[in-house]
Amino acid sequence: MIRPERVRKAYEALKPEQLAALAFQSVMKQNAIEFDRVRDAVPRRTYNAMDYDYRMRFASLFDFADYWTIQRQRHVIDILTLTIKLHKLTRELVSAKQGADDFTDLSEQLDVLVEQIHRQDTLLAAMDAAMEAVCKELGIDADLIRGFAGCKPLPAGFAEPDADWLAEMTAYCRAIALGDWPDGLLKGLQS
Repeated sequence: MIRPERVRKAYEALKPEQLAALAFQSVMKQNAIEFDRVRDAVPRRTYNAMDYDYRMRFASLFDFADYWTIQRQRHVIDILTLTIKLHKLTRELVSAKQGADDFTDLSEQLDVLVEQIHRQDTLLAAMDAAMEAVCKELGIDADLIRGFAGCKPLPAGFAEPDADWLAEMTAYCRAIALGDWPDGLLKGLQS
């Protein structure tokens, strides 16, 4: 039987990366005694670091900027996709003969596309308003977030923000900026 003192000395001779591998294997083998021995052999250090709360908030503010940028770009892509469909349908409508069955069907499709674009505009306006509200609350210049996203403020009167989406996005953005990702949000981003 190997004495614990010899095991400890052998472990102390290993590099931290080697100790980490041994510790990992001990956990995978569910060997708590071996894990404790390895962990006890890890050299102790004292570090001087920036305040934890500062680092977490700083990182969370970037998470907020990233999240808002990604969500905004998703809406912009949806609007562009619908606009391309609208232009294609408009060309078909112009070439259709007035009074033909195709003309009525194309006209109805055009109305649906215009409604969908308007809906996306209201969602985009809500995204912008949510970001502005959170920035104001946290004392951050909203134009800096827009600059990070590579966009400019929406023109005055662009669209009335969708109230439900505004409330939801404000809550999400606030929670993310404060370092508290809402339940289910990460799962939704992964799908």
